[in-house]
Amino acid sequence: MARGRKTGNATEERACEDLKKEGFDVWMPPYARFGKTGKFRGNDVFDIFDIIATNDKLIRFIQVKTESQWRSEVIDAISKCRIPKGKQFRKEYWVWWTKTKGWKKRMIV
Repeated sequence: MARGRKTGNATEERACEDLKKEGFDVWMPPYARFGKTGKFRGNDVFDIFDIIATNDKLIRFIQVKTESQWRSEVIDAISKCRIPKGKQFRKEYWVWWTKTKGWKKRMIV
């Protein structure tokens, strides 16, 4: 599990760097310690999205995964999530592919 969280952190940081290069302000929810064990648990926005990126014209809600974590159930959950409709709001699913060292980005309607 620790290796998975470490990989997840690196993938999310990579996504944040790419978004900042595109001119977006980036926000990620903080990790919270919970339970008697004191383990850290990642908090997602609406239990789905890892990152919220904003600029003057657009708000992007983004779920970030690696190729080994890609699942169609995540796309279903994103599509069912209700966020305000309009051109300024976007739900996205980003998958990092290690072979090509690039993102596969998908906008979910």
